[in-house]
Amino acid sequence: MTISPSKDKVMIAWGVGLFEGKGCIAFITDKYGNKYPKLILVSTDEDVLRRFRRIVGGGYISHKESANPNHKIAYRWQLQRGRDIQELLIIFMPMLGTRRKGKAREALAIKFKGNNWHSKSKIRCIRGHRFTRANTRIRSDGTRQCVACIQIRSRKSYLKKITKNMEK
Repeated sequence: MTISPSKDKVMIAWGVGLFEGKGCIAFITDKYGNKYPKLILVSTDEDVLRRFRRIVGGGYISHKESANPNHKIAYRWQLQRGRDIQELLIIFMPMLGTRRKGKAREALAIKFKGNNWHSKSKIRCIRGHRFTRANTRIRSDGTRQCVACIQIRSRKSYLKKITKNMEK
């Protein structure tokens, strides 16, 4: 699903104001040290978050009840998909405050391919090998590839080929 924000500039401005006041651009780090952005907006008013979701055209809403009976239920809107975050931040950017605009620039600096984030700050490949000068191959499209993983795939392919030939 790709986001499809409202065309109404007043509604977009309302959404930006709400996000500026109650939202955040968080950065999640996976077990390999790779950093990914996530947009989050928390409110005790579910109807406000549902309206925000309609305006921005994406994300999902969850809720959490407090163990304390005096506390209200907290509703949480979040957006994690790369392309959606990029599209929304580009629309929001001109109306964001200085601090949040800096976070938005940081999030937009992380590149993605499809819906997978690819960061220049990644220090390890998906299998956990470090990206070092000796262990990194730059592909023609500019993306990095782990040499150790290439060797593993090559070895598996070779063994599969030998096994197949032995069966004949």
